[in-house]
Amino acid sequence: MSINRISGSSLGSADNVREVEQAPQQNVKQPIGQQTQIHQVADPTRGARLNEQYVRSRDSFDAQRLRRQLHNPVETRRVDSRLSNLVNRTLTARRMPATAAVGSMRDSAAIRTVGLTATPNAAIRDHQVTTSKITINDDLTVQGVKVDVNIDHTYIGDLVVKLRSPEGKEVTLRNQSGGRGSGTLQFSASPADFNGISSKGDWTLIVEDREAQDVGTLKSWSLSVTGEEKVQSPPATGRLEKTVTPNAAIKDNQTTTSVINFTEAGEVEKLTVSLDIAHTYRGDLIVKLTSPSGKEVTLHNRQGGSADNLTFEIDRSEFVGEPISGEWKLTVQDAARQDEGVLKSWGLKITPKKVTPPPPPPPPPVDIATSVYNAAEIALGRKAATDAEKAEAHKLIKQYLSVNELNNHREHRRDPVLLNDIYPKGGVELKVQDDKKVYWTAYDRMHFAARHLMEYFDTADIKNKNGWWPVGTTQAQLDQYLQSIFETYGSQIKLPNPGSNGPGFKYYEFDLPGNSGLKVRVGIESTGRVTSFFPVSGPNYIAANQAEVQQLLAIARS
Repeated sequence: MSINRISGSSLGSADNVREVEQAPQQNVKQPIGQQTQIHQVADPTRGARLNEQYVRSRDSFDAQRLRRQLHNPVETRRVDSRLSNLVNRTLTARRMPATAAVGSMRDSAAIRTVGLTATPNAAIRDHQVTTSKITINDDLTVQGVKVDVNIDHTYIGDLVVKLRSPEGKEVTLRNQSGGRGSGTLQFSASPADFNGISSKGDWTLIVEDREAQDVGTLKSWSLSVTGEEKVQSPPATGRLEKTVTPNAAIKDNQTTTSVINFTEAGEVEKLTVSLDIAHTYRGDLIVKLTSPSGKEVTLHNRQGGSADNLTFEIDRSEFVGEPISGEWKLTVQDAARQDEGVLKSWGLKITPKKVTPPPPPPPPPVDIATSVYNAAEIALGRKAATDAEKAEAHKLIKQYLSVNELNNHREHRRDPVLLNDIYPKGGVELKVQDDKKVYWTAYDRMHFAARHLMEYFDTADIKNKNGWWPVGTTQAQLDQYLQSIFETYGSQIKLPNPGSNGPGFKYYEFDLPGNSGLKVRVGIESTGRVTSFFPVSGPNYIAANQAEVQQLLAIARS
C-alpha cells in the first residue's frame, strides 16, 4: 500500500464548510431495522455561487426600487452616480465578510489541512470486511473531514462503507445504496461527526460486503483533515495531560476501545485516570486500562448494580515505573444484555519520574609528561605555536624542569659509602655473559636520578645527547626496569675490554620491557658497573644537544 501526501492549505472557505454541514441527506432506501446517517458532499463552489447570486439580486432590486422613485431623465442622470456608488458599496460590504473569513482561515498559522492518499488495492469478498489505514501524525483539532473513495465492485448495493477515527468513533459513509451500479463506486463524503476530536493517529476505512455472489476491490481512498493546530505547552508541574472524547457506542456483549497516545519519554511516577460513561446499568460494565508495555489493570468490574452512568477520577499506582511513550488503551466491555451506553470521554494525567542527570564525566587525566614534552618542543622552536601557547610552555618548563644541582655534586663520586652501596638490594645479583656480575652503586643511582629524571639537570656533565624520563617515573620503577633488562638480555651482553687509560665503557640499547614504547640506553664499564640508564627514543622523549639543554635551563631559571 502506498500513501501520497496531497498539497493544499484548506478544504475551502468557511461558507463551504457550513454548506457541507447543512446539505440535505440523500434519500436512500434503508434496510429494515437499521438507522444509519448518510453524509453527502456538496458542490464545493456552491456556497460561493449562491452568495454571489444573492448579492447581485439584492443590488438589482435596490437599484430598480430607487429608479422607480425618479420622474424625469434629468433627475435620473443626477442619481446615476449615486446609484453606481450604492451598488459598489453594497457589493463590497456584502462580499467582504466571506472574503475575510476565507483569508483568516487560510492565512492563520493555527488552521491547517493535512491530506493523504492510500492505494491498498485490497480484495473485497462476500460477507467479509476489508480495511485500510491512513496515519496522520499532525495533531489538529478537527474542523472538517473529507473522504474520497474509489472501489471496483459488480454490485455496489452490497457495500457498507464506514470511517473510523483514531479514537475509535465510526461514521457510516454509505449503506448498501446504488444497486448494481456501473461496476465502479466513486464518492466523496464530508461528515461533521469528527469535529472537535484529535486528528493524530490511524484513520481506518472499513468496507463490508454484506451479500453473496459479487466481489470487488478497494482501489484507493484519500483523506483530508482540516483543523486547528494544537499548541501544547507542558504544565508548570511537568505533568502530562490528555483527554479524548470518542462518544463511542457501548453495545450489549461487545467491547469498545479508545486510545490515547503519548510521545514523551520517561517513566510514570503518578497516574490518574478520569472516565465519563453514560449507561443505564453500570453493573454491566468492565473497564480496563492497558499501558504501552502491555500491562493491564482493571479499573471497574461490574460494580454499582442498576445505577446509571459511570464517572470517576482515580489514581492507579500499578502503573508506577511504566514507560510513558506509546499507546494507552481503554477498553469498556458491556458484559450483559438490555442496557447500553456511550463512552463520552476519558483522560490521563501522568507525572513523570524526575530524572537525575548523570554526573558530568571526570576531566581527562592531566598527562604531565606529554605536556612538558610539547612545552620543550615549543620552547626549542620545533613546534609552531601562538604567543599564548609559548607563554604556557615556558610556565610548564619553570614548573616541572626545575634545577637542583646539589643532587649531583662531584664529591659524591668519591664517597666510599655511596660507591660500595650496591643495587639491587635483597641479595639478588644481576649477571651478564660468562656469569659476570653487574651492579650500580648508590652514587650511580643518585647521579642517574639527578641527571635523567624530569625534575633535575646535570649542568656540569652534559654530553652531546641527553634524554629524560617522563615526569612521575619513580626510582623503584627504574630499578625494576634495569633488573628486568638484565634478566632478559643479560646473556647477550659482553662486557668491554679495559681501556689503556682506564676501565673500558660500552653502551647497550634495549626496548624497555612492558608497553611503554621507550627505547633505553644502558652504559656499563668493564668492571660490571652500570653508570648510565636513560631513554633514547619513544613517547615524551626529549633529545637535546648541549646548546638546547642550556636553552631549556635558562627558561627554568628565569
